[in-house]
Amino acid sequence: WNVNSRELLDSLRVTLKANHVAFIQGAPGVGKSDIVRQLASKYNLKVIDLRLSQCDITDLNGFPKISGDKASYLPMDTFPICTDSVPVDSNGWLLFLDELNSASKSVQAAAYKLILDRMVGQHKLHDKVFIIAAGNRAEDNAVVNDLSTALKSRMITLQLEPDVESWLDWANQNGIDFKVSAFIRFKGISGLHKFDPESTDTAYACPRS
Repeated sequence: WNVNSRELLDSLRVTLKANHVAFIQGAPGVGKSDIVRQLASKYNLKVIDLRLSQCDITDLNGFPKISGDKASYLPMDTFPICTDSVPVDSNGWLLFLDELNSASKSVQAAAYKLILDRMVGQHKLHDKVFIIAAGNRAEDNAVVNDLSTALKSRMITLQLEPDVESWLDWANQNGIDFKVSAFIRFKGISGLHKFDPESTDTAYACPRS
């Protein structure tokens, strides 16, 4: 369903506590990554930012290891597994699977086990690893591949829409110059977010910029 940034934060808190995986979709620059980092800061979680569009299958499944007459897979140190210790002064990790729907079909398939079974190859993720995924929208001319129905049915999809009041709340809490906030309040949504996927302009207004 469609949410603004405040509603998204509230929804993510619920999914985090229930240990479900949320998938955030939205236009480029709308603030997906920043909201995930806000959530991680609130709950004192160490962010693991993994761009799946840049991953290979072995990044998720691990590398083969031969021991005697059998082979197994060693997980990448990107992923905290059950034998790892929680970082000092932290409550765990927030695994941010960014650009999920920009990943190739083979990488998406490899991510099934990570998202659905909470496993990296043959190793279980640490109990204190929480997962959030994000991606752009096909209608924004972004590089997007369809997600399988099996993967979509295991995630809670939240469509992030820009919202002036939510952004002004964030700006007030983060020391944004009052002149910028006054401009956004005056111009409304056209001053905050004016993204046209067909435009050839080199820059555009969005919450990020």
